[in-house]
Formats: sequence, C-alpha cells, structure tokens
Amino acid sequence: MVAEPVEEATKKKSPIFVSVKGNRGAVRFSKNAEAYESLMTIGTLRRLVEAIDQMRARKAKTGMIYFEGKFAMIVGVEKRTVITAMDGANAKERIFGNIDCVTIL
Repeated sequence: MVAEPVEEATKKKSPIFVSVKGNRGAVRFSKNAEAYESLMTIGTLRRLVEAIDQMRARKAKTGMIYFEGKFAMIVGVEKRTVITAMDGANAKERIFGNIDCVTIL
C-alpha cells in the first residue's frame, strides 16, 4: 500500500450542491463514504439534503439516514458530512451509538 502525499491527504473535498425546493443544499462525503457518492442519483442526493435539513431543524448533531433496503449513512449534521456509509445487507443487525436522530427514507 502506497501512502498518499501529505498535501493530498489533508485536502478537503468540495461539497456537492443540490437544489432542494428552490434552495441550494450542500453535502460532503468523507473518505470512508466516498464509494457511496457515486451511487447517489440527483433524487437521492435531494432526499439526503432534505433529511439533513430536517435533522438540523431538530438540533441533531449526529444522525443516521437509512435509505430503505439500499444503504445507511451516518451523518455529521452540523458539518453536513456523510461520515460513513454501508449497504443495506451490512447495516442489518448492527448497533449504532452516539446518534441523536434517525431518518428512514
């Protein structure tokens, strides 16, 4: 395994902007969740941004968004970042801690 150059490893990835109900919403994907970014359609991204907006309105800090049967995402609500993601099969029978909000889509 080859280590990444320091400047590459520390660069922050640009957020993805999606138009939701006439407003622009942004979401970032961490290194752990990058693989799921490519699986997201515009519609799924919109639903993700809407769910994060709803969690922010409830003052949540960390939430789980479960896209029924497809995948689950742990989200840092305040920074609008998908921290980690897993497919539906890997999400079964798992225990998630330190989450103060769950949304099922």
